Amino acid sequence: MRYDASEKTYKITGEFQPKYISTDPEAYFYQLKLANDKHSGVTIFQGFIPDFKTMPSPQRNIQPDVLKAVIRAIREKHALEIQYQSMTERKPRWRWITPHAFGFDGFRWHIRCFCHQHKDFRDFVFGRILSLGDTRPHSIDIQADTFWHEKITFQTIPHPDLSETQKAVIALEYGMKNNRLDFDVPKALAFYVLNRMKYEFEGNPHLQKAPHLHLLNRAEIEKIVRTLEEHFETAGD
Repeated sequence: MRYDASEKTYKITGEFQPKYISTDPEAYFYQLKLANDKHSGVTIFQGFIPDFKTMPSPQRNIQPDVLKAVIRAIREKHALEIQYQSMTERKPRWRWITPHAFGFDGFRWHIRCFCHQHKDFRDFVFGRILSLGDTRPHSIDIQADTFWHEKITFQTIPHPDLSETQKAVIALEYGMKNNRLDFDVPKALAFYVLNRMKYEFEGNPHLQKAPHLHLLNRAEIEKIVRTLEEHFETAGD
């Protein structure tokens, strides 16, 4: 750093290397978002903040007592009785679940658990739990939730219909190497990734008119998504 006598302050030089902060753009924008997030309760920026706007994201309601009960059930390895309003049924129903993890789809947190009514592992939305009931020990093998523990690789390339310059900019935007990006996702989250990344796939309601991304292993991933929809009612529960 050097002292600027005219402005009476120290300024960084071209050789400056930060030691206590990250220069990663993602870290910068994350802090910028927190600076405007009334729910974060965190003040991070000191000094200049550029003008910016963020897309409104309605806060999904999670009752504190529900969250505490689910965390306690996971920690103590107990099943939990809940009154739940599924989107596949007209009225709420009391049912037993055995929660073992939390999932996040980029917008909403949900509970990954064994549903004792349907005898399989499903996703339950926090905000649809209307009441809490009893708890009891369980003998469910959490490792049996293979869709949670096993991963699938999303083999991603720029969409073939794009021009060469468009492919190049998509590759740059997503940090692809040799026009390809592979990343692993738990199978239970594959449906959410397809929607958020706006890949082209059969039945995707969020499909763009001109998709930017293409899956080399599209058939493999669509098979997993169909299994989730048919057996786990991912969209409904």
